[in-house]
Amino acid sequence: MTNGAGNGFVTIAEFNPTTGGETGVVLHIRPDKVTAVRSVPGTRAAFVYLDNGMEFCVVGAAEQVAARFATS
Repeated sequence: MTNGAGNGFVTIAEFNPTTGGETGVVLHIRPDKVTAVRSVPGTRAAFVYLDNGMEFCVVGAAEQVAARFATS
């Protein structure tokens, strides 16, 4: 999970809560498009909700993920 090189995007790995592992997909999300971050109970993942209605499950506790989008 690293921030994009000054391009305004946060780069983060997608997570599959059913299998408990990463999907191999890397997402590049603009922080200003994120409307909410919620934890996925029983996992090390969080749901990221976007202003266009899309949602993604990503690697990291909700607090850590929210902090990454807040400081980008």
